[in-house]
Amino acid sequence: MLSDKVINFIQQHAQLIEKEKFDDLFWECKRAAFDEVDVFQLKNVLLASDIDPLEDLTVIPQYYFHDDPMIKSFTCKPQVTIIEASAFYGSNLKQIDLSNVFELGSCSFASCKQLQEIYLPDNVQKIFPCCFESCTHLDHVSMGKYIKILDNHVFADCVRLYNIYFRGTLQEWDDLPKCSCWNEGSYLNCIICTDGVRLIPKRR
Repeated sequence: MLSDKVINFIQQHAQLIEKEKFDDLFWECKRAAFDEVDVFQLKNVLLASDIDPLEDLTVIPQYYFHDDPMIKSFTCKPQVTIIEASAFYGSNLKQIDLSNVFELGSCSFASCKQLQEIYLPDNVQKIFPCCFESCTHLDHVSMGKYIKILDNHVFADCVRLYNIYFRGTLQEWDDLPKCSCWNEGSYLNCIICTDGVRLIPKRR
């Protein structure tokens, strides 16, 4: 059962939907201040009509795949550079291709219980708080050396993640900008760099 808010929105923006102007449609959604339920309902309406609501977007919107039980893998389109806060939170995501993505929002992959490994390509430069928090099956992370923001609690409660593979030197890891609580709540033991291993002090 669609909410009245979603029904009214579809009626008011039918022309944008028909012409598949999804970038404009997304900003109209933002202005409408949809909550996660409304976004999920609207996404299902568009998918049911064989329309790709992500076709022209440069971001994966906030809550877009929140608690989505159907999604297993996802490849970001070439124009996508930002994954917004809680975009995949609690979904059944197992694989994600982050090619061309620049920024990972807060909790964007938090509580993705099926996610086992993540490859962060060199284009990923900003990782915001709790990005992978409570990904309880995550046990392999490969991270590039060009990160400019590694925010707090990024890997908190990832109970199977003990090491991170860093595609840079020990010195480059030491110089990488990290918030003071970036590993708060994590189970990490060390960072495996190209020229050695950096032990991680416990922050639990």
